[in-house]
Amino acid sequence: MSVAEPEEVAPQIIHPATTITQFDLATIINAICQQNIEPTRARRVPKRIFNKLRPLLKGKGRMDYEEQDVYIEILIDILQAQQIVQRVPPLVPTGKDTYDLGEKLAWWQGMDVVQQTCYLIGLWCTLRAWPDLAGVNFDPWDFYGWNHVMGRDKLLECLRAYTPERWYSISSLLDELWQQYPFAIRPKSVQTYNQKKNEALHKNWLTCEGEIYTGMLSSTLHELGLISIGYFNEKDTKRSHNPDAFQITAFGANIFSLIQKPTTSYVPSENNHRTLIVQPNFELLLLEPDFPTLYKILPFAQVQQIDVASRLTLTRASVQRAIDRGIKINDILATLEENSQKELPQNVVYTLKDWVKDYKEVLISQVYLLEVDSEEVADSICHASKLNKQFSDEELRKIAPCIIAVDSSINLLSLKRLLEKEGVAARVSNNLIQRLNSHGSIYGISR
Repeated sequence: MSVAEPEEVAPQIIHPATTITQFDLATIINAICQQNIEPTRARRVPKRIFNKLRPLLKGKGRMDYEEQDVYIEILIDILQAQQIVQRVPPLVPTGKDTYDLGEKLAWWQGMDVVQQTCYLIGLWCTLRAWPDLAGVNFDPWDFYGWNHVMGRDKLLECLRAYTPERWYSISSLLDELWQQYPFAIRPKSVQTYNQKKNEALHKNWLTCEGEIYTGMLSSTLHELGLISIGYFNEKDTKRSHNPDAFQITAFGANIFSLIQKPTTSYVPSENNHRTLIVQPNFELLLLEPDFPTLYKILPFAQVQQIDVASRLTLTRASVQRAIDRGIKINDILATLEENSQKELPQNVVYTLKDWVKDYKEVLISQVYLLEVDSEEVADSICHASKLNKQFSDEELRKIAPCIIAVDSSINLLSLKRLLEKEGVAARVSNNLIQRLNSHGSIYGISR
């Protein structure tokens, strides 16, 4: 900081920071891998799933206006915002939407905890669906032009100037925010309130903006592992209290230094030692945080605990779910072998193979069938230049002498035009026309 720092006073009660949010996000991803989660009309996770999943999560509850904990929904919103998780429509009109893994999962699971946290901080600064807990004395004084997200970057800007692993009073940080960015949370009111920046306004500011900033420290930033919090005196355990002090962790200082730099400036440290322990009782143990290894085993193991030390279990159901998603049993065994500290227990290897030995699968896909008069015409269509530019060999293939299957992801009208450009007259069957009329708009043609 620019002025001499006061003498440090360590709090009597300390709540050390751990990467709670990052652990909880991994737990949610595992839950989506291991079961079908169909959100209700109110976008809530069904109660029976909530009751099983919530005890596995470490983050503080966030209550909505009906006093229901929406912490799981917040985590899902965070994952959806990054396309790590997606909401998938039902296969049939009477079905329900489900949560599924998104296209960015591979990108996410390849990161270590530092990289994940840098992205999460950037998201937190803009995502309104990621609320903080306010301080216990929160009392809003004017809702006009108020946006709780707006003050987050200013808080981070102040924190970057503080010395890591040193205790500061929260009141001193609030004084700095009041002096430098008094109306960051309500920017539309700057001109109005700057003229009235007096003791009465300061008092209102402390019970509103001050409590919001205190909540940011003690909820989100604490749960991301950036801030430890402390209390100077023993508190009445029957009442909630705001923390008195905060400390930027070494991990937090590293994140603050990286979030202003290009992503390429961070080079993950090489991790040459294996951290996974595979037990004969099918338990998988990670005795230290190792996110790349954790994410490798999430798709086929059932989470019991994800924390500084994590514990998962291989079950018939968890392995079967992974197989259903297209993961091969040999890939599962290879992942375990590559990350295990010791040779895999033989009973685990034999049992996993036994669980899937009778497994059968079929791939259901939707295609257009092109029926022609002769095999010669079929061959000419398969080798047509314009069609070969549009389709791969798997998307356009002859499945019988006079029948060709074409991937149905293409607009039907576009397919018809491509065929006509190749000199092939294309008629659409009556059955398909009836389906088009009954659905109104499918296959790229609207009635």
